[in-house]
Amino acid sequence: YYSEQEINMKLQLELSGHCSIRVCIDVQREQVVGFCWAQSLGIEQIGLCIESVKYVEGAVFQGVKKCLGQRLTGKTAVYLHDLGVDKNYRHTISLESLIVFPIASVAKASGDQQLVFWSVAQTCIAQIAKKVGIAPFYQQDNLLFFCGSLAG
Repeated sequence: YYSEQEINMKLQLELSGHCSIRVCIDVQREQVVGFCWAQSLGIEQIGLCIESVKYVEGAVFQGVKKCLGQRLTGKTAVYLHDLGVDKNYRHTISLESLIVFPIASVAKASGDQQLVFWSVAQTCIAQIAKKVGIAPFYQQDNLLFFCGSLAG
């Protein structure tokens, strides 16, 4: 859904400051088959990121922003920007190994103690969040918004 120029601009912006990316590559096919990246951001920047996602376009962010402001205990949080796995590799790539490293790396570098992300209901990420005890703090249609502690 994104042009090459949009992707390059997005990556330049979202891979600055305290950030981390993990990429899985099928070396035989010389193809990226999975990726995940995270960045330390404040509430305003998180809002801009959420509003820029084409899937979320048109969604009202004010309710999310208000609820998120009540939940964030620090000035910044680890924001999980994006996660993608090629459909042909979805049962061969460990989501834990794909997700945990970028989150832990950003948290360590920034000192952030909370994680913020969104997902579509009925996805594996929404199910993983439920298993680790991170409940959605806001829902709009089939979009779920999460904020959870990284402590412990």
